[in-house]
Amino acid sequence: MSSISEYLQSIHCMDRMLWLQLYLILLADVFLGSQAIEEQVFVTQPENLSVVEGATAILKCKVKNKQGILQWTRNDFALGKDRNLPSFERYSMVGNDNAMEYNLRIVNASMEDDALYQCQVTPTKDVAGIRSNTVRLTVLFRPDQPQILEAPIAPVILGEPTNITCEAKNGKPAAKISWYLNGQMMNRKLYSTEVRRKKNKLVDSIGHVLLVPKSEDSGKILECYAINEALTRPHKTSVKLDVQYPPDIVMQINVTEKIQEGMNVQLTCNGFANPQHIRWKWYRNGKHLSKQTGNTLNLPSISHVYNTNTITCEASNAVGSTRKEKKLNIEYGPRFITTTSHVAVDLEENAKLKCEAEGNPQPSIIWRKKDSHHILGSGSTLELRQVQKADLGTYCCTATVVGFNEISRDVFLLKNGPPQIMSEKQLYTRKDETARIECIAISVPKPVNMYWMRNGKAIDYPSSERFSASDEELPYGMKSTLQIKNVHAEDFGSYNCSVTNKYGEDTAVITLLEEEVLPMPYIIGGAVGSVAVILIIILACVIYHKYKNTDSGTDSYTDSDSTMEKKKDVKSESPTLMDQWRQDYNKEFYRYSDNYDELYNSKAYEEPWSHHYMSLKRSPRDPVFLPNFEEQLHVNFLFLFPGCCSSYPKVLICCDIICWRKIH
Repeated sequence: MSSISEYLQSIHCMDRMLWLQLYLILLADVFLGSQAIEEQVFVTQPENLSVVEGATAILKCKVKNKQGILQWTRNDFALGKDRNLPSFERYSMVGNDNAMEYNLRIVNASMEDDALYQCQVTPTKDVAGIRSNTVRLTVLFRPDQPQILEAPIAPVILGEPTNITCEAKNGKPAAKISWYLNGQMMNRKLYSTEVRRKKNKLVDSIGHVLLVPKSEDSGKILECYAINEALTRPHKTSVKLDVQYPPDIVMQINVTEKIQEGMNVQLTCNGFANPQHIRWKWYRNGKHLSKQTGNTLNLPSISHVYNTNTITCEASNAVGSTRKEKKLNIEYGPRFITTTSHVAVDLEENAKLKCEAEGNPQPSIIWRKKDSHHILGSGSTLELRQVQKADLGTYCCTATVVGFNEISRDVFLLKNGPPQIMSEKQLYTRKDETARIECIAISVPKPVNMYWMRNGKAIDYPSSERFSASDEELPYGMKSTLQIKNVHAEDFGSYNCSVTNKYGEDTAVITLLEEEVLPMPYIIGGAVGSVAVILIIILACVIYHKYKNTDSGTDSYTDSDSTMEKKKDVKSESPTLMDQWRQDYNKEFYRYSDNYDELYNSKAYEEPWSHHYMSLKRSPRDPVFLPNFEEQLHVNFLFLFPGCCSSYPKVLICCDIICWRKIH
């Protein structure tokens, strides 16, 4: 029984132990079950962070009830579970283990650290894993020192809109650029910034500022400021403005009053420019004066042809060109432009005499008849109605400009009539030489035809290469010249020259004679004799002038008016040899006029032109006949028309010898 009770007692003890174990197991299960229900939780999660290149970045991560393995990821790539993260030298997890702090520390931040980060705790069989917010670590880069492309001196052109460029490269984020002119911030509307991103996440900032330079901006300092979040103070650079402009010039003239012909005129251009090197050019009426390369144009003894001319001065530099011009006003005396030397008219018809002149100021023109002070009209044209004989003769037009000498010119009013040939009757030449036979026709109006004949037949020029004829118009008619080359013996003889106009015709016979060659002794003797005659004439003239001066010395400045009049009467009563010669010459000349008696006795027509219509007869008093008839004719004009308007050369008459000079 006792063994049964002991057995039962032992069983009872075993039961109690078993229940105790079961109780403890249940209690442990309850305790462990209560712990599995509590999840892993982030106490602190990382946040977006920006750091400057080279700085240390700390991304925070704190976990409660951490059960799994904690690690960080960068761009979803796990960095490792050990706190020292051996695979990443600059990375580590720092913090208090008891506090469950697993902060990610990155030292010497660089571009590769610029990424997305996350703190993660792996799951267990009882608890789920957890992930923090994904955050961005931004690594900031300071931009390079800004640079102005035009530095250190920016050439800008006056008044021309110009962009100045400033670059701030390799920044992150992009640098902001601002501009200052002489310390004053410029209007933001004047500048802009463009961004150029690179593959390495760095950014270039390019700023532009628009300038419209003024002259006062030259030498000012233009500054470019660049700043981003990586900088506490902006970087800056500067440039000096060089405002360039084309030459600014003025033109000056050395004559302060009116410019008159003959003055020495100097035009000068002066001015300023940047760049200072100036190239000069001069133009006259738009035509380049290539030899003028300085800033001064000299016009010595300026001519009237420069009147109304435009002189232009051009100054150029690297920027551009500037021009100044001046229109010249040259005052000059009168000059005849066109003048009719003679006008042919029939009696009872109207006639117009023209005389045009230029000058500055415009000349005034008056008309009068020769040897008369009565003004017949003014202007460039004198109109005569129903011309009478008394109207024929020489008219004088006078052009005047105030401050200059007046000028005059003769215009002859002639009556139409048949032509007259005035030529030498004989001409001498030698064999084998070239002979020129001249036939001068005085014809009003102009001849219709002039021709040559030999032995009653017209000369056939084509059949003979030695014969040729040429005509030349003259103011008073025409001159025909027959030329014979290599004269033969049969060429000597008579030649007929004929001329025709609408009022009639005239014919003259000119004989070509063979010239005899004088022996040399005769030539030498003649030369010696001529020299002796000239010396005698000179001696006579000297004695005459000496006697005349002695005689004139008896005059007294104290003579009364009556005494002077008496002397004039005495002189007028005793004509000189010259006066007598001229009177005889004119009388002899007028003898061939149809109305000789009327002209010579009444003196009503003192400017005869009838000698244009007759052959000139050589006076027996004239031992020397001028070889060129045109010269003889001009001598006659001087004798017949000795007036204020004569434009012919003076003729000296010594005794019976006519001294003359060529007009051409």
